[in-house]
Amino acid sequence: MMKELKTLPLVVFYFLLASSAFSQEEGTLASKFEKHTHTYNQTTLPYRLYIPEAYDSTKLYPIMLCLHGAGERGNDNEIQIRKHDLGIAWANPMLQKNNPCFILAPQCPKNRKWNYVSFGGGTFLMDTVTVGKEILAVLNLLDTLLNNYSIDPNRQYVTGLSMGGYGTWDIITRYPQRFAAAVPMSGAGDTSRVELLKNIPIWFFHNTHDKIVPVSGSRDMLFAMKRLDFDIVETLQLDYEELSNRIDEGTKYLYTESPEGNHGPWEPWYSDERLHKWVFLQSK
Repeated sequence: MMKELKTLPLVVFYFLLASSAFSQEEGTLASKFEKHTHTYNQTTLPYRLYIPEAYDSTKLYPIMLCLHGAGERGNDNEIQIRKHDLGIAWANPMLQKNNPCFILAPQCPKNRKWNYVSFGGGTFLMDTVTVGKEILAVLNLLDTLLNNYSIDPNRQYVTGLSMGGYGTWDIITRYPQRFAAAVPMSGAGDTSRVELLKNIPIWFFHNTHDKIVPVSGSRDMLFAMKRLDFDIVETLQLDYEELSNRIDEGTKYLYTESPEGNHGPWEPWYSDERLHKWVFLQSK
């Protein structure tokens, strides 16, 4: 017993040291995102922008649009890149070394949404939901960045989680010609408009036991895509090598449902090299 008591402080010490190092790394990456605001049609969005460190205006770079969840709404212009690794994961130095890209992380105002639906309602009909003012502001911001920086219009990517997962399905369905790939996590879309998505590579994620956004939101999209003969791969039964091979073979549509956890498949996946590789293989 005495031996256990003596070793406990060391365990705690190393745990705190590791946590501190992780926080410092997060802080270093977060500091590389510029802070700005953008106003369009009386809607103002704070946003963070990551510019590749060796940015060369004679080259074209992809851009990743990151749509956060409901818990990151506000005006602090900070939480949307730190929480869930939504923005920071794409600024990882190793990823940027192999695939330098811009990262855009707007912040939705408090009590607003990327699209105006209930998070717990699953799939919805877009005919009953007007396009969000915040999404229109995001699109105008993207246009502004494309005009001001050397960004490849054929390599615009979008990802989002929870409320941002709904926003991701919404934005690619309303503007199907814009994005080269989409990664919705724990969201839902309009099954009646799935045919519009036939030219957009999509890898979407959900946890089976999600108690906040029902898994039916993603499953309904999966079944609608299957009915229209999308060549979609369900990844649950694939091991690491099999999934990597499918990506190398050029698979455009994937669905990953995990039986573990509640609301949030993003924690492991935003840092997964297979997801990174799949995204940057896509181009219009």
